[in-house]
Amino acid sequence: MNLRMLTLLLFAGCGGDDAEKPCMDGYERTEEGACVPGADSDELDGGPDDGGPDDGADADGGAGPDGDADGSPDSDGGTDADGGTDADGGTDADGGSDTDGGPGPSGVSLELGEVVVCENPAERDAQPFVPVEWGSGWEAQNVAPSSEDPIAAGGLTIEDFDGDGVLEIYIPQVSNDQFYVRQPDGQYVDEAASRLPDGLDTATTAASTIDVESDGDLDLFISRRSGGHTLLINDGTGHFTDGTEAANLNLTAHPAASATFADMDDDGDLDIFVITYRHCDMMMGWDPENPYTDTPQALWENQGDGTFEDVSDQLADHPGVNGRLRAAAWFDADIDGDLDLYTVSDKSVSTACMVKNQLFLNGADGFDESASSVSLDLTMEGMGIAIGDLNGDDYPELAMSDMSNAWLMESDGVGGWYEASMARSMFIETDLLGQWSGWGTEFADFNNDGLLDVFMGFGGLADVPESTMNPWVQPDALWLQGEDGHFTQVSQEWGVAGAGSTRAVVVTDINRDGWLDLAIREIAGPVRVWLARCGAENWLEVKVEQTGVNPNAVGAKVKVTWGEESQAHWLTRGGSGLQSSEPMMAHFGLKSATSVDLEVTWPDGETSWFSGLDVNQAVRVTRTP
Repeated sequence: MNLRMLTLLLFAGCGGDDAEKPCMDGYERTEEGACVPGADSDELDGGPDDGGPDDGADADGGAGPDGDADGSPDSDGGTDADGGTDADGGTDADGGSDTDGGPGPSGVSLELGEVVVCENPAERDAQPFVPVEWGSGWEAQNVAPSSEDPIAAGGLTIEDFDGDGVLEIYIPQVSNDQFYVRQPDGQYVDEAASRLPDGLDTATTAASTIDVESDGDLDLFISRRSGGHTLLINDGTGHFTDGTEAANLNLTAHPAASATFADMDDDGDLDIFVITYRHCDMMMGWDPENPYTDTPQALWENQGDGTFEDVSDQLADHPGVNGRLRAAAWFDADIDGDLDLYTVSDKSVSTACMVKNQLFLNGADGFDESASSVSLDLTMEGMGIAIGDLNGDDYPELAMSDMSNAWLMESDGVGGWYEASMARSMFIETDLLGQWSGWGTEFADFNNDGLLDVFMGFGGLADVPESTMNPWVQPDALWLQGEDGHFTQVSQEWGVAGAGSTRAVVVTDINRDGWLDLAIREIAGPVRVWLARCGAENWLEVKVEQTGVNPNAVGAKVKVTWGEESQAHWLTRGGSGLQSSEPMMAHFGLKSATSVDLEVTWPDGETSWFSGLDVNQAVRVTRTP
């Protein structure tokens, strides 16, 4: 592989209280408090005047934002005013001269991958996906339905835990979780007995990945409905030891569906939000007691020494005992440079126990619940959530599953959201197909046409008798987005409708061919995997890393631009799907584009640019302070 170094002049984002803090560079705050693109936005990508490579002089007629003034060729092929050369003499990723005039505060390297060629794209026309054949060990997954715990054994985690470039598969179970490892012959075998510590025999809801030690390998936060949660520490080879007590997480016992991670306090390390699933209505079933505390135990601040402290009091409006949460996601909802928290609530029976979805805006004085001000205070039987960029306005879109409904909350570009599933024809078929209960949800470009599609798992409720409105087997939905922005269901035609009661959904490139593969989990049942056949369309995959704390750059934004089109991808841990974790890799379908420009906004707000990247390769961007 080729390694090309680029030292960049980077811009940092701003923090502070939402009502007073400035917006990020190039944005201005409206009277309603939203950050919107300012008048000096770059002409190339429609984004803020943030110092990125634009098309020459800025909109205000001044010099370009790189500040060279030295005459070296800028990224757009123009020259600066004085005829001089760059001070560092380095080269950009595209072979051009540096745009910064000297070393910036951080060193950023771009590692290019081998160009992947699809040998027979016509095969995809006949059958886009093919089910895997991974041997007898894979077919012998544990299947043990649980009638007393409707959320256990519904999770799925796919990651590279030993750093060899091959993905392992962690399957939460009712008893004795499984850890599948690929063998030299291509088959998958359960190696949990030799890789996981003893004592993991209590029903597990999810296994969420986080690098607690910032040592470059992924650890696991194991969540449960009862019996407390467990932190498993990876030794770098995919073998784990119990680090729960050492991390001060041993006194956690509230039921939880999963967990999601982010740097909520801008200190660099990752904090934990536990997605608690607590019943308020007695008729909703049993709820295990927590002998340690009556507080929500939902928000855990990383102390920087490997331990965590319960700071749930920062979420003053957290529903606490009424918190029947199923999913949550961190993203910058107000574009002020820090991460906010959105929670998705399942529905309760009694009005007193109803909790709407909540948006906790992150400010200097803690979190302020503000969902109603941006139309995200939804009442729903919420399950999964997906984050994606449908319209290129720097705000993410949200897709969420529900009972007899699918939500698509599209950003309005000025800080609010509106329901767009009807306008975009993202319908579920209750009568025609029997799709009643939605679960895991993901945005992904399944056909590499540059447009995000939506996959949503469906299946019957485990704790409700089967009926016409609650069939156990419900076909999953795959909505392909068309050029007109409308969606069409194709899961049955593509052979990925499933044959069970789906919960978790993972979408990732398992075989590294540039086409996204699909894995689903039936509650207390098997994991099913389909590999995508490659086609003629082009693509780019981007891995982002940094040295020091948060080595996986959780919270970064990756954006690619080709021609007049662009798309952003937000890097999250545990922030999408349902009870699932997948590799933090930004995948972009590019249609027929032959080169792209790449922009990485790091978790601390610094930004790196690379231009003229070839397509059909996986690249790695690494930052070293």
